[in-house]
Amino acid sequence: MIRVMFVNRSGRMALRATTFGVAFAVIVLISGCDDPMNQPGPDDLPDTGTDQGDSIDHGDGSGAVDADAAVFVAITGTDANPGTPDSPKRTLQAAIDAAAATGKDVYIAAGTYTPVANSGTLLLRDGVSLYGSYVVAADGGWSRTSEIGVEIRHSGTVSNGRLIGVQGGGGGADALAKTTILDGVAIVTPDAPGHGTHNYGVHCFNCPGLELRNIEIRVGAGASGLDGASGTAGTDGGDGDPGSPGD
Repeated sequence: MIRVMFVNRSGRMALRATTFGVAFAVIVLISGCDDPMNQPGPDDLPDTGTDQGDSIDHGDGSGAVDADAAVFVAITGTDANPGTPDSPKRTLQAAIDAAAATGKDVYIAAGTYTPVANSGTLLLRDGVSLYGSYVVAADGGWSRTSEIGVEIRHSGTVSNGRLIGVQGGGGGADALAKTTILDGVAIVTPDAPGHGTHNYGVHCFNCPGLELRNIEIRVGAGASGLDGASGTAGTDGGDGDPGSPGD
């Protein structure tokens, strides 16, 4: 089951899902959740709302977030970088995979990210949380804003008859059993091409640890259905009536 926290800084619903045809935002809501803004998180994690003004702590106590706790990614980076605030990675998948190997989370600077690997689908990893809405100042400092400035946009490549913006879970080790937070991002898929193509914003199976906070999901149209099979031949008609006598 996916835990979805809808409340944003103004108390309004912050997640939007649009569906047309065969298009889905796969979301399950657990009732009884308190406002996530009022729930303290683990030490040194970003606040759940993007209006908290988090800054990066480089170890001198000057900010709220420890830079060593995350892999940083920005559209100005490169995947050969170590993923520090000063040398961020470029792609979300590279940052997620690096964070999974080191027990860290991922902090994302504003921009549009279009995954190329995995047919354009961003694959989540168990226990790796993604926090968007960061901006990078001219002096290289990172801070979190009140706007959702990170867009995860699917490339439009169809795989196994589906477009999937963000995917996680599965059997065994692929399950998202640990707390895995997706916070402060927009997930966008284009209209599905061809016929019979399904369109998913978020597709997750066996994901008890997944939490969606302060996000937008904008799903394009599903493709039209496939043509049906030809019908069976009708039975032979009966004999016609006798003809009329000629003149």
